[in-house]
Amino acid sequence: MNRKIFLILAFGLIACSSSRTGTDSFESRISDIRRQQADQGATITQLQEDLRILTGKLEEIEFKQKNTLPANNSFSQHSAIQPSLPAGPTTITPIARPASPLTSSDTPPAIVPLAELENDEAMAKHLDSQVSQVFRDALYFVRRGEFRQASSMLDQVISIANGKEGHAQSLFWKGISSDGIGNNKEALEAYSLLIKQYPGLERTRLALLRLSSVFIRLGDTATAKLTLEKLIAENPESKEANQARAKLKDLS
Repeated sequence: MNRKIFLILAFGLIACSSSRTGTDSFESRISDIRRQQADQGATITQLQEDLRILTGKLEEIEFKQKNTLPANNSFSQHSAIQPSLPAGPTTITPIARPASPLTSSDTPPAIVPLAELENDEAMAKHLDSQVSQVFRDALYFVRRGEFRQASSMLDQVISIANGKEGHAQSLFWKGISSDGIGNNKEALEAYSLLIKQYPGLERTRLALLRLSSVFIRLGDTATAKLTLEKLIAENPESKEANQARAKLKDLS
């Protein structure tokens, strides 16, 4: 009888111990989840603050673009950017070229994204007749890496197509062309205008990547990181976000 009572008590103690262990384990897991949630909340708060700072930087750049500043050929201070892109609609200045648009099958330089170039070469055929040929000729020079020639043509397209089909693409290629000749000021301006005016476009995501490269070239890695974080936060599942994550890792 005593042995039976002893066994009952032993089993009871084991059960209580097991229950307590299970409770402790459950409470530990709850605490871990709460800590993770707190960490995530802090991360999101910090990211929102970082994005606010980036937006402020871009607005500062745009503000200074609108004001007359002393000429400065040094790009070490990227905030001193003067306006250079056409401000509004104008007429396209006639230029000497063949009656039909130039065409090329050359492999473009590495700085030129081939898939986007091919898409825009096809799209350009369907633009307004006033800009179609100039835009197609500009892309011809982009493909050949002749960025100075492309840049002047793109200025014309940007002016006349403002707010219309082809405007976003011409801003993008203006940024690429400026990148290609090392004109940081115009590259920043073109990419920033694209990001501001067309925030939902796929091309804008690529512009954010390119914009971060310009900031890196200017030695402003802090703003480059904020630009990449903005891209990841707004389009976390995109291929550009994956590239941005890899780029951030390199900057760490």
